[in-house]
Amino acid sequence: MPGLYKLDRPKIWRDDFRGKFTDKAWYTQRTPYKQFHKFVNGGLRLFGNVYTLDDRETPAAFFRKQEDLSVVFSTQLDFTPTSPRHEAGITVFLSIWYHDEVGLTLHPETKVRTVFVKTRTGPMAELKTIYAPAAEAGPVNLFIKAEPNQYSLGYSVGGGSTTYLATVENRWLQSYVQGWQNFVGTHFGVYSSANKLPMLASADFKYVQTQLL
Repeated sequence: MPGLYKLDRPKIWRDDFRGKFTDKAWYTQRTPYKQFHKFVNGGLRLFGNVYTLDDRETPAAFFRKQEDLSVVFSTQLDFTPTSPRHEAGITVFLSIWYHDEVGLTLHPETKVRTVFVKTRTGPMAELKTIYAPAAEAGPVNLFIKAEPNQYSLGYSVGGGSTTYLATVENRWLQSYVQGWQNFVGTHFGVYSSANKLPMLASADFKYVQTQLL
């Protein structure tokens, strides 16, 4: 029928995790061994396990496909890690080799809560980590901005402006990176990981939002 699919896309899509996921577009990385989440009044609570996003396993993470070229993926995270190995945040994920994150952890030297950004670039997926000060407690807003030529990862606190800490060329997150096998396109996700350690601290995600640019 003429005009059947000429529907305006909503500029903002949001999942407030009100007792369930808003839709069926969420994925896990393989079938979890056991449930690692629950819905609470404050949103989605993840219980990090020993697996990381680098592992060919089932990390405590939920993903959804990146459907738009120019979009901001964001969340509000409340997380109090007790080890520098503990981390939680959001990711733009292509494969277990190429994925980039912004989140909360403990600084490896000062042992205080900090914002971190991890990026992986180059033919060998070289890892680079950046740290920025964060309040000792309370929620932090996290952002991944996708643009035609790059991804930017940043954060804000309260109603403050967003500070972007790093950018990554999108050629390292395309469906085909020479020399590497990737079976799907880029996804956005929320995750929590203890990086091979046990972890009792849970990560609370108040919402997930995408906003078209």
